[in-house]
Amino acid sequence: MAPVALSMSWSALLRAAGRTRATMTTSVTADYALLIPLGWLLGVHLSLGLPGLYLAWLAFGTAYAAMLRRYCRPLLRPLPDN
Repeated sequence: MAPVALSMSWSALLRAAGRTRATMTTSVTADYALLIPLGWLLGVHLSLGLPGLYLAWLAFGTAYAAMLRRYCRPLLRPLPDN
């Protein structure tokens, strides 16, 4: 569940910085492009059931964290020493 925790913390960082549109667009894109189709494929079509849905959720968390990293990179730069 580490990728999901990482994506949750990065989305909270973006929301706190006022970048709510980036968080929403990334979440909707990852949900409809990856989580729903992969959950159906693994859980229903391949008959993996709940473990298939768990694997789809882990893949979603990894992809979501990778997409959010693009928006978080400018916010995570170290501050210059004064």
